Amino acid sequence: MDHVQPRSRGGRTEWLNAVAAHASCNERKGNRTPSEAGMPLLWQPWVPTRAELVIDT
Repeated sequence: MDHVQPRSRGGRTEWLNAVAAHASCNERKGNRTPSEAGMPLLWQPWVPTRAELVIDT
């Protein structure tokens, strides 16, 4: 998980500021926003519905 707005720059751990990221990409982005790092997001973060959080087994 990576923060869109880095925590060191005031970003919070919440749905709209968190995205999935490979460890190497997270490291490369570092303490920058995706635009500053030249790494555009493939999808915008969203708040999932309760149904999206349910895992069917």
